[in-house]
Amino acid sequence: MPDIAPPITISQTELTNAGFTNSGSDRYNKSVLEYGKILFDKSVNYGEIDKATNATREVTHEHVKAAAHSIANSYGKPIKPKWIMPVQIGQYLCAALVGLAGGHIDKTEGQIGFAVAFALGAILFIIEKSNSK
Repeated sequence: MPDIAPPITISQTELTNAGFTNSGSDRYNKSVLEYGKILFDKSVNYGEIDKATNATREVTHEHVKAAAHSIANSYGKPIKPKWIMPVQIGQYLCAALVGLAGGHIDKTEGQIGFAVAFALGAILFIIEKSNSK
């Protein structure tokens, strides 16, 4: 049975008194609840990792601290889209094809291959740079 995070109660009165708008209050509530769930799950996982075989899990302050640091270290880091790697591989292949075709630039096939590989590589480069963070 999965562990269920304890409920978190947020006082709307304090948020209103602090000047939170309805949308700001909603975003704050969602963020705190999401962070609380992640902190709980990571803390339990750290406790599970450290427990001895056939022993009861104990989640210590060190486990909670490690979980909080883990969340803080990953917060705000951009997540690379899954399509970036194939685009980069395509760029490397195009670079190799440019070199290969460049060795045969005196022939029509070499000129066409060079132009196509260069153009495709440039397009892939632009796609990567314009869509990655």
